[in-house]
Amino acid sequence: MQCGAVVRPRLVRGFLLAEWVIALTLLGSSALLVIAFVQRQEIYINTQQERREEARINTIQRNTEWLRNEHRLLIELQEGA
Repeated sequence: MQCGAVVRPRLVRGFLLAEWVIALTLLGSSALLVIAFVQRQEIYINTQQERREEARINTIQRNTEWLRNEHRLLIELQEGA
């Protein structure tokens, strides 16, 4: 009977160890999924910022071209008057 009593705590310790290994594996997998999600979000945010910056630059370029054309027209009107 003492042999059975000695084996059972070892068996219980083995199960506890297996449960900890499984729990830590799941925790690690979850952490990797969170890291991947955060990295994808960061890439998305950076892409959106780049697009907004490009749109802003395009707007400035269009406005600058419009002002140049208006300035040329004003000069032509003044010279013609």
